[in-house]
Amino acid sequence: MKFMRKKRRLIPTLLVLGVLGSSFLNNAWSAEAEQISDGRKLALATQAKAVARELRDSRELFDRIAGAGALADVGDDEALKYLANMIQHEEFVYQRAALDTLLSVRNAIGPDVLKRYVLDGNDRIFLRFVTESLASQPRDSMTDFLLDILEYQDSAVKKFALQSLAQLPSEKRTERVLQLANDESQASFIRAYAWNALLGTVYQEQSIKKLFDLSFKGSSQAKEAAAVALGRVDTPESKAVLLELSLSDNERVAIAAMTSRAGLGHEESMIQMKNMITDGYGIQRAAAAGGLRRINPQIAARITGEVLDCCDLEPYAAMRLIEAWANIDADPSRVYAWGLGHRDEGVRMQSIWLAGQRYDLNHLEQIASMLSDVDPGIRGIAAWAILRMTVEPS
Repeated sequence: MKFMRKKRRLIPTLLVLGVLGSSFLNNAWSAEAEQISDGRKLALATQAKAVARELRDSRELFDRIAGAGALADVGDDEALKYLANMIQHEEFVYQRAALDTLLSVRNAIGPDVLKRYVLDGNDRIFLRFVTESLASQPRDSMTDFLLDILEYQDSAVKKFALQSLAQLPSEKRTERVLQLANDESQASFIRAYAWNALLGTVYQEQSIKKLFDLSFKGSSQAKEAAAVALGRVDTPESKAVLLELSLSDNERVAIAAMTSRAGLGHEESMIQMKNMITDGYGIQRAAAAGGLRRINPQIAARITGEVLDCCDLEPYAAMRLIEAWANIDADPSRVYAWGLGHRDEGVRMQSIWLAGQRYDLNHLEQIASMLSDVDPGIRGIAAWAILRMTVEPS
């Protein structure tokens, strides 16, 4: 989740990075969770719903969206209707916040609302927003929709759809994606994303060979896609290609290759990745911190620990690092200890979101204390996290 600044407020909306996106980890690190009684969970859920309803009735539209999002996640029909109406708002920022919120709703109703809106209209920009968000948080229930929109001529829509499909079960996607991957009339970067989506299928070996070829003959975007994909291929040949890509004059290609090399255990790349998170600028910090989500969990945990030990991170890099931990299957205790009490409200909000995303009941009581925070953004994300951790979706 990303928190955008607007009028000195921190506004939650889901992050779209175009790399591996959100997935719900079964949190094996929450050893104390059994100590929280059902009665206490119910009491906290009741408090969280009250806060969410208060925000939904606010005069500030972002607060309304945050409150509605928390309630919709536990099956509130009126909240879902409100979000469905907001995706038609004339102002982009509200439309996009409602869109991402609907995609995060745990039952299928939210995504179904978006599918109907896309299919009933001809809003290509909105379709691009939907697929961009799905690249960050794929939904299995959207697989058929994603396969259908591969027919669209918009290359950005195809790219985002393929990034999302690459993270979903492969049974349905294989033949349609293979057709696209073999279509020489497609841009090289589209074919690269298609071959990436075919890794882990019966076309694994063919995909690797095609990705090698695109690493040298494709566009810069194709090389970047190949650099990301080859981080999943631990062979001497793949490592050699990644070394070549890491020397690219194109910064995005070089960063993608460096991240993949770090994930495959290359010591110098791990150091470079850590230094980029702490001392890089703009795109470097965001790309390196976000890249932690797609590498070996133990290596990601090691780099994170070294970053937290050495440096006072700039808030944007800190938020990207925390967000990456939604996908890292390792103990997040140090991240919570650092982030939940951070002086920057955006970092605190991202840390609350992480606990909710990972269903981490260890921090339920600490987050409950934030339901009375003076910042409505903190209250909203605390309510969402508590409801996600204590109430089953309906």
